[in-house]
Amino acid sequence: MSDKPVLLFVHGAWHPPKCYDAIKTALINLGYECIIPKLPSVGPESNGVTWEADKVKIIETAEPFFNQGREVVLIAHSYGGIPATAATQDQGAQERAERGLKGGFSSIIFLAAFAIPVKGWDLITTFGGAYPPWLEAGEKYTKNQITRMAEGARESVYSGCFKEAIDKAMASTEPHSQDAFETSLDFIASDITIPKTYIICENDQLILLPLQEKLVESTPGMKSARLAAELNKLKQAIEEVEMAVMDHVSVDSILFTGGLPAFAQIVSIPESAIAPMAALQVHMEVKPITYG
Repeated sequence: MSDKPVLLFVHGAWHPPKCYDAIKTALINLGYECIIPKLPSVGPESNGVTWEADKVKIIETAEPFFNQGREVVLIAHSYGGIPATAATQDQGAQERAERGLKGGFSSIIFLAAFAIPVKGWDLITTFGGAYPPWLEAGEKYTKNQITRMAEGARESVYSGCFKEAIDKAMASTEPHSQDAFETSLDFIASDITIPKTYIICENDQLILLPLQEKLVESTPGMKSARLAAELNKLKQAIEEVEMAVMDHVSVDSILFTGGLPAFAQIVSIPESAIAPMAALQVHMEVKPITYG
């Protein structure tokens, strides 16, 4: 059995697991077991589904590994930060050990993700109270509504990506339950008991930089690292990242100088979805350039 933790990637809204196939393959090639369950809140029949069902799915996916005595690292992207946060409640490795149970979540990494800062808030409140113009949504808090990405999402969600990559991503998206965005949390980021790290994607046009920074500042104990979009240093940079991680050496000069966002152009996914490479080095306690 591998002594490496299992990586459980919690996808964002509208983007089912197949949108993350490339990064999953990259992580597997680094020697990690990576799983990406499809959340119930995504799909054409997701009316009325909330993050609570997604939480259950995450725990159900992790339990077989827990039963083997393995630890699992949660990597949550965008909306995925909400059910991932909830899933950690009472499921940390130490908490489970105190109950005589094996395995557990060992850490959580937020990738330009929602880390709810106030008890009783939901995603839309944290986002500022209004849906963006590129999202087709129903009247707020009316239940059983479905949201869909409109063409305007090309500039916001996929900023910096090539047209071919955007076309591919848009074709793969699915509707998403609106109730998942409008259901409040009473277990929030500051309640998480396992180590937590936030990867700030500075040029993300969905969760803007000031909001990401505010979410970090509002969460005691939240470490952070930063990714800046600099679309160059393509394939060679990624090969160097993989080599650095495998050799357990410093990746300061690689991870935060543009290689990762540029790799998004190769694999046809947004910048923030490529950040698990940075998350790996944070988990392995390799010092990043900017670490708060």
